[in-house]
Amino acid sequence: MSETDEQAENLPEDTETEEGTTDYATETTSYLDEEEESVKSIYDQANFISGPKVSQDSSLGLDLLEFDFSFGYDYLKYFNLTVLDETTVVFSSGNFIQFLNVETKEITLRRSALGGGIGHIRKNGNPEFPYFAVAECGDNPIIILYVWPTLEIVCVLKGGASKTYANLDFNPDGDLLVSQSGDPDYLITVWDWQHHTILLRTKSYVNDVYRVKFSPYVAGQITTCGLAHIKFWKMASTFTGLKLKGELGRFGKTEYSDIVGVLPMPDAKVVSGCSWGNILVWDDGLITFEVFRSLRRKCHEAPIVQFYYLEGELWTISMDGHVKVWWFEKIDQADPPDDDRVILVDPTYDFYTPGVKLMSIEKRNSRDSGDTFWYAQDGNGGIWLIDLNTEDEPKPSQQLYKCHGGKVTGLAACPYGNYIATLGELGTLYLYNYITKDRVLDYTFPAPGICLIWLPQEIDLTGEILLAAFGDGQIRVICLHIPDINSGEDSIILHVPQTIKPHSKPVTTMSVNSKGTILVSASEDSTIFVFKVDVHSNQSLLIPIGFFPTTDIVSCITWHHELVRIY
Repeated sequence: MSETDEQAENLPEDTETEEGTTDYATETTSYLDEEEESVKSIYDQANFISGPKVSQDSSLGLDLLEFDFSFGYDYLKYFNLTVLDETTVVFSSGNFIQFLNVETKEITLRRSALGGGIGHIRKNGNPEFPYFAVAECGDNPIIILYVWPTLEIVCVLKGGASKTYANLDFNPDGDLLVSQSGDPDYLITVWDWQHHTILLRTKSYVNDVYRVKFSPYVAGQITTCGLAHIKFWKMASTFTGLKLKGELGRFGKTEYSDIVGVLPMPDAKVVSGCSWGNILVWDDGLITFEVFRSLRRKCHEAPIVQFYYLEGELWTISMDGHVKVWWFEKIDQADPPDDDRVILVDPTYDFYTPGVKLMSIEKRNSRDSGDTFWYAQDGNGGIWLIDLNTEDEPKPSQQLYKCHGGKVTGLAACPYGNYIATLGELGTLYLYNYITKDRVLDYTFPAPGICLIWLPQEIDLTGEILLAAFGDGQIRVICLHIPDINSGEDSIILHVPQTIKPHSKPVTTMSVNSKGTILVSASEDSTIFVFKVDVHSNQSLLIPIGFFPTTDIVSCITWHHELVRIY
């Protein structure tokens, strides 16, 4: 047994108050009393939008900068895509809630209430409650329930976390909400959100919890999972009140694994994924067996992040881009030998979208059984509409939204027009028109992007030359021709006239002097390389001068304001 599992199993049992809640709930007694008195109060939306902040003694004004738009998407966050209606999805990006109309491609934004970021967004699945919950992050974060589409606030919940929320879920009836907080407390909290009260609260685990999920079939059954663990919870009525009891899953002979995807089944068993892509079937806190494909091939080539159970079929969604359908009765009735708790089953359907890293999917219209389209969160940067039709030939997947896959490592403004260029760690170069808010060009290089410079017109009169540094030690000269609106030209033209490899390891930074005559680059190979910049040359813009070693890796280069000297 691992150290973390020993710590989790040694956690104290929940103690109950006279009201029947766990002892953790007593911390928020004063808050709950206040909320009980104002359950029917109306919240002013304007009071739940964060603004800029400055330090206590700062001389900067709050109106120094004004936010305009966001081109981002935190696509690597688990389950960061929620369907609000057939044409609208919502996701978080930093401190903003972003609403995307998939038909018009229009994006609208709303700031978080506290300014500390967004933990998770979850819609209430009961049509009687047209609400979605937003769990925020920050000091003593809150959960806000909004009405869709008016965005009126119907409920504000406090006391479920000290810093961050990781995940939310509504029960099938929609009258209960469960939240899972992150570091440092890792609390699981069951809310009666209509009365703004905490029913149960206790420590879930001693490490990161990725998912908390109500059983769609068994009332009061909850499952949490995350870093090297899974835990099974039951809301039980005792003679002293309601109690939340948790049992840590025991892996037995199976290797310990991080678990993201989990689904409680109708017979109270639980299916989960694992790091190596197989299906694990749990019963009474133990792994009953592990599912492989025939010839002991893995079910998926990457972790399973989601499960759905539809009319006897188990659907698995994986980061390998596959959605597979399995006949669950064949899995459920299997009885492998005690010395080899493995069964071999092949999927009946296999849907694949090339180049997509599925992080979550949600059905476009959950109340229309004939609608086979699902919205998908792509971990490589974007949102897709995929057809999972098991009766007819599925239609090709369609990308609805695209953004950088990985970190944005470089940004440069066009010296003459309403454009910005961004470079990503996956080698993608995007060009945006920040007035029309459109992405007008995307190009992918074969190496991770590190930094980007757009030469000013004082150096290059055309304003068409960019310098990009990459993780393969190369620097590429990029010519980007953006036609004038009155020129009659239609498309933007990108070409790379020069590629040079001055370093044996990734470039860390580069800088051009104010006169535009010298370029200096640094690298993880602990060298600095110096180039002459000749924008009038017909052959090479960058002409090597020489290099010299450094005692350590250089991360920043700046120039003397008068002398041709770097620091």
